[in-house]
Amino acid sequence: ALFGRDVIGLRDTRHSMVLKASKGLVLGKTPYGYVGSRKGQLVIHEEEAEVVREIFSSYASSSKGSLIGLGLRKIAFKLNSRGLRTRSGKLWHPITLSSIIRNTAYLGNYTRYGIKIIGNHQGIIEKQIFNLAQITLNSRTPIRPRNTVRKFHLSGMLHCNLCRSRSE
Repeated sequence: ALFGRDVIGLRDTRHSMVLKASKGLVLGKTPYGYVGSRKGQLVIHEEEAEVVREIFSSYASSSKGSLIGLGLRKIAFKLNSRGLRTRSGKLWHPITLSSIIRNTAYLGNYTRYGIKIIGNHQGIIEKQIFNLAQITLNSRTPIRPRNTVRKFHLSGMLHCNLCRSRSE
C-alpha cells in the first residue's frame, strides 16, 4: 500500500484514464465552451462558445497587417461589465483569457496524458484566427531582462557536496 492506498488500484485507475484519453474522451473539467456528452465526448456549449469567439475576435483583430486587437485587461473589463462570468461564476481576468487563447482545444485538438488527437472534436475557432491570436499574444508578452544583481551577498559561495549545485 502506498500511503494507505492500493497500488494496484491506482495503477488500474491510471490505465483506465489513459485509455479514455487515447479515445479523446472527457477527463475531468472541460474547457470553457465545451461540455461532455453522455458518451464522454467534447461537445460545443453554444452560449459559452459565443464568448470564446468574442474573446478571440476581440484579441486577434487586425487591419492591413497590423495588430489592433484589444488587450486582455480590456477584454476582461468588457465581459465583466456586461455581467458575463466564467463557468464558476467568477469575474474574467487576463490570466483566464490568456489560458483560453493558448488552448488548442478550441481548434478541435485533444491533449491529455501525452496523447494528442488532432480533429478530435468540433473546433470553436478557425485556425487562421487562432494563429493570429498566438502571434498577438507572443508580440505582447513582455521580455524581462534577467536580473544580474545577486539577491543575497553570499549567493553562489555555497555549494552542495553531493550534487555540486551552487546556491543562488
